[in-house]
Amino acid sequence: MGVKAIAGEVLGKVVLFSFCSVFVVKQFAVFLAPFYHFIKYRKQGIPEFRNEILRAWRQSGKITSCNANLKVVKADVSDVNAVAAACKGNDVVISAYNPGWTNPNIYEETLKNYPLILKAVKQAGIKRLLCVGGAGTLFCAPGLRVVDSGAIPAEIMGGVKSLGEFYLNTLCNEKETDWVFFSPAGTLEPGQRTGKFRLEKDDLIVDENGKSHISVEDYAVAMVDEMEQEKHHRERFTIGY
Repeated sequence: MGVKAIAGEVLGKVVLFSFCSVFVVKQFAVFLAPFYHFIKYRKQGIPEFRNEILRAWRQSGKITSCNANLKVVKADVSDVNAVAAACKGNDVVISAYNPGWTNPNIYEETLKNYPLILKAVKQAGIKRLLCVGGAGTLFCAPGLRVVDSGAIPAEIMGGVKSLGEFYLNTLCNEKETDWVFFSPAGTLEPGQRTGKFRLEKDDLIVDENGKSHISVEDYAVAMVDEMEQEKHHRERFTIGY
């Protein structure tokens, strides 16, 4: 979901991996599942290109080169050499990798493949990696993370827990790549682009009614802002209303 909004807003050269997402400006990339689609575009025909991206995204595995500024490349996200080759020459990679929430092996595949994405980014010589993170490791009370609060439904716990473990055990110990883990609010869903939101570091953001939420559109705007402004380095930050 975030990939759609980001791709529609980025100006410059972008790399997008859909269903396994990855973005790039100046050139940037995004990863979503074991197979992804690699998309590049330049600063021209943005409105038309946005529509092409959205149509391609809805077709998921059927993405084709539907725009003169769009290049599609398929590869296995677990193939370090293939991912590195696809990313090479870009400045930034944005990864929204997820093996699929209904995938019974989501826990194992996340912990297997995300470190491979990091390895591929390094191999490609890209210094900056932005990750579409999860809210599970955010603190909802002093010393209490969301993942341990009892609020996470059992059916998605594998995905929430594995992404959190990748952040805590791998990214937090990564000293070479300039990484960022961007955690959404507790609820991330399509809505409106308001441009009015709050950013924090490690604490879950809630509104005056105690609700933690953000639209995909505003999350995408904040991700692109981070990509362009580079305000965070080797750390996590989060968003909410």
